[in-house]
Amino acid sequence: MKLPKLSPKIIITSVSIFLIVSTSLILTLLTVIDNKPPVVAFANPLHEDICSGTLTINIDATDKGSIGAKIGKVEIYIDDVLKSSENDYSWDTTQYDDGYHSISTKVFDKKGNMAEDSINVTVDNFINPPPSDIFKILNFNIFESGANAEWKSVVKAENPDIAVFIETGDWDNSENYLLDLYIKQFNGYFYEEAPYEGYTSQGVGYNTQGAAILSRYPIVDFFYDDNVTLDDGSQHNVASDFSHATIDIYGKEVHIIGYHLKCCSGTFEEFRRERETEGFINYMDNLGDVPIIFIGDTNSMALSDNNQSIPEAGADFGYAPSIMLLNSSDTVYGQYSSKVHNFTDVYRHLHPNDTEDGRTLHILNIHSRIDHIFVNQHFNNTLINSTVGSGTIYDESASDHYSVDAFISIANISMGLSHKVYERKAPEEISFNKSPVINEEVPAFIYNSELAILTYKEK
Repeated sequence: MKLPKLSPKIIITSVSIFLIVSTSLILTLLTVIDNKPPVVAFANPLHEDICSGTLTINIDATDKGSIGAKIGKVEIYIDDVLKSSENDYSWDTTQYDDGYHSISTKVFDKKGNMAEDSINVTVDNFINPPPSDIFKILNFNIFESGANAEWKSVVKAENPDIAVFIETGDWDNSENYLLDLYIKQFNGYFYEEAPYEGYTSQGVGYNTQGAAILSRYPIVDFFYDDNVTLDDGSQHNVASDFSHATIDIYGKEVHIIGYHLKCCSGTFEEFRRERETEGFINYMDNLGDVPIIFIGDTNSMALSDNNQSIPEAGADFGYAPSIMLLNSSDTVYGQYSSKVHNFTDVYRHLHPNDTEDGRTLHILNIHSRIDHIFVNQHFNNTLINSTVGSGTIYDESASDHYSVDAFISIANISMGLSHKVYERKAPEEISFNKSPVINEEVPAFIYNSELAILTYKEK
C-alpha cells in the first residue's frame, strides 16, 4: 500500500516545537548548573598604593557563570572589618594609623558562588620633610636591573635619603613601569620618611646598563647621555648611559652624576675606561665650580688602594680612572685631571687603613673595591661616615656588588661664588606624585657662605 505524503508544514512545525523545547531545556540546565564564580578586582586603590585623606574604594565585579547571571552581593573589608555591602566605599583614611592596611572584598553571584580579592596599601597622612642636618647617599649596582629581589631588602635596610642605582636598563620599559613601581613600594615601606621621587635614563638597550636616582630632596633637573667630549674635542661613546641629577638640598644645588665605566680586565677595556673618565672630567669641568658627587661603578681599582695585596687573577682592572680623578701630579694620567675640581674618595678618606672591608665586588674569587663615591672640594669638612654593605643577610644574594653609602653634613656644603635659591613647600603640601618645588608662599632657605649657615629669607 502506498503511504500518503506528509505535509511539509507539519514537519516544520514539529521540528520547531522540538527546537523550542530543546533550547528551553538547555537554558534551564545552564541556569541551574552554575558553579562558576564571579570575577572581581579592585579598580581603586591598587595593590601597594599610598593612600591619604578620603578616597573611594571601587570594586569591579562581573559574573559570566550562566546565561543571565548577575552579581548578588558585594562585601568590602578593611583590616578584616566589614565596611560596605556595595561596590564602592568612601574611606576616610585619617581615622586609621599610618602604615600598612589590608583591603579585601567578597563577591557573590545569584547562585551563591563566591570570589574574593585582597590588596595591601599604605596609609600616610603625615608627610615628613627630608633630613635637614645630615643626608645619607647610597651607591648600589643592583645587577641586571634588579634580577635578584633581595636588592630591595638591601635598600630597605640602608634607608638612604638619596640613592643612585647602576644597571637599571629595564626600569624605563613600558613607560617607566619598574621605576614607578619601586618608588611606590619604597614610599609605602618608608611611610614615616619623606617620599622619594626618581628618574632613570631612557632608551637603554641592555639590563646591565643605565643609571637611576631616587631622592627625598627635590630633583630640579635630570639629564642623561651616552656621549662625552674628550680633550681633543671629539665625541666618545660611553659603555653605559650616565645620569646627571641636580638636587635642591635645603637651598643648596648639588650635582649628582651616576656612571658605570666599561667592565672587565684587558688592555682595550682599560683604554675605554680611561677615555670615559677623561670625558666625564671634562663634563664636570664644564659645570663650573659647583658641588658635585661623582658616584657609580668604576670597574677599576682606586689609587688609594695601592697598599692592598695584589688583585686576584682576573681582577687586574687598572687604576687609571682614580689616578685621573685624584692625582693631578701623576706623570702619565695627571694631564687628564680636572682643572676646576679637587676630588676625594669618600670611603678611603674616612677609612685610610682599611684594606679588606671596603671591597665591593664579590664574584667568583674576585673581591675588589670598584664602586666609589667621589666628592669635590665643596664637601670638605662634610664627610661623616661611609660603610660597605647593609649588614644584613641580603648583601650576598642581592647583587654581585655590595652597596656603598656615605653620611654627609648639609650645613658644611659650600656653594662657591654663586648659587641658586630654591623655595620649598611646607611639609603638609608635599604630595607623593610631585616633589617640593618653588612656592612663593613660604620663605626660602638661603646659604650664607661667610657664616656657613642656612637662614630664612623673609618675604
